[in-house]
Amino acid sequence: MLFTFTLSAQAQGDAKARKEVEANAQAFVVAFEKADQAGIAAVFNKNAVLIGADGATLTGANAIADAYIGFAKTTSNMKLNITTDNVVALPGNYRHGMGTYTMNFELNGQKMTVEGRWASLSKLENGVVRIVHHINFQLPQK
Repeated sequence: MLFTFTLSAQAQGDAKARKEVEANAQAFVVAFEKADQAGIAAVFNKNAVLIGADGATLTGANAIADAYIGFAKTTSNMKLNITTDNVVALPGNYRHGMGTYTMNFELNGQKMTVEGRWASLSKLENGVVRIVHHINFQLPQK
């Protein structure tokens, strides 16, 4: 199959896709900081796959949300920042995005910072971008 795009059409598609992916990331931040299981699950496709920074694989929006909530409940004063470095619109309403994340929180009274990179494949479903496949890479602590 051969796909051809004009540069301006591709750039416009990428800009729209970037806004969609960034809105999805912001929805995740809000839900995660509130420990909102339903809000986190809504960010993911019902059959999504997540590979965590520890290499563990989770399948399904609810299982993924439960894992994030489990972690959030062990911490306090959680602040999450997600940046988006690059998004590319792909055929079939897919979007590929990459970026960084920083989590600042307290664990057992100790202030912690975790930084990492992320990559995801998302799909536009009924007007909403949902993550289909996501992977986190934790950076070495400084």
